[in-house]
Amino acid sequence: MLPRNTTSKPDVQTVAADPQWLPVNLMNGETLQFLHVTRPERASVAFLTDEYLQAQSQSACSFGLRQVESALPTSASPAGFVFHSAFCRSTLLTRALDLPGVAHGLQEPQIINDVAVMERHKRLDRSVLDPVMNLLARPVQAGERVVIKPSNEANLLIPTLLTAQADARAILLYAPLDRFLRSVAGKALWGRGWARNLYLNLRSDHPLPLGFSERELFGQTDLQIAALVWLTHLDQFAAARARFGDRVRFLDSEVFIARKADTLAAAARHLGLAGTADLWAERADSAIFTEHSKVVGSRFDGSEAKDRADSVALNEEVGLIDQWVDSLAKHIGLQLQPPPEADLMN
Repeated sequence: MLPRNTTSKPDVQTVAADPQWLPVNLMNGETLQFLHVTRPERASVAFLTDEYLQAQSQSACSFGLRQVESALPTSASPAGFVFHSAFCRSTLLTRALDLPGVAHGLQEPQIINDVAVMERHKRLDRSVLDPVMNLLARPVQAGERVVIKPSNEANLLIPTLLTAQADARAILLYAPLDRFLRSVAGKALWGRGWARNLYLNLRSDHPLPLGFSERELFGQTDLQIAALVWLTHLDQFAAARARFGDRVRFLDSEVFIARKADTLAAAARHLGLAGTADLWAERADSAIFTEHSKVVGSRFDGSEAKDRADSVALNEEVGLIDQWVDSLAKHIGLQLQPPPEADLMN
């Protein structure tokens, strides 16, 4: 949580009306903390989390949730969503869709994580969710639609968010299992620990009938647990498609990179964004695809990550886990390849 500002603060009407006042924390389910973060400042950081927004902490102010709700202007169009399975270029996709006057992308807002914690502990209701989402959906410029990419740790919110906002649409972005596992392995101890910690939440967020005992789970390798994270996310996505139909579409990260212009145009159509095919083709040719999406301003060619995640032992382990996950998916009745009508590109 960011420190409170000790200087004079704006009134609640000003904060509610100005989308540059970003809601960043939901404290005790009843107090909203805001930071004044301009569009360029948002673009200069990887994620809109406490870790990355410390430089803006001097502009913090707080108001009660009900104060803010009563001051909110007429609701904007509902946000579009990019839900994802992690390590699948979701940050890149959201950055590529972010164009002034067309769309404004919000990368993993901290407040969505706060809402997810409330949902996880069965303390979330519409009286909290609606004002938070209305604040996030405020466009910075006229004609824009906001596109929110939550953290994958907030995927338990997919049904809640899409039920609360009946017109909202979402893209369900995932990487093939092979790529996901290599990304986890390439991040060494941090990546393996991340997967194990995430699975602790996913087991309760979206339990799968896999039949493993605690002892059997404890005996699984780090990459097996990572594969269960991936499988759980795919099952969350399949459940969303079954419940919300054409409002959600799947996107393979490898298809995205192979067909950048087509993907951006299809994503724009699905999420209700303006812009011609030529505009998105130009965007696909821009420098954004040669920059590191998480280290803003640095160049990325992927070679270092590939070297870290490529070895004979890893290739063998990934191949075996791929077969193991295929059998687990058949056991729970999950189709790992989405049907053609659910694909964003069709």
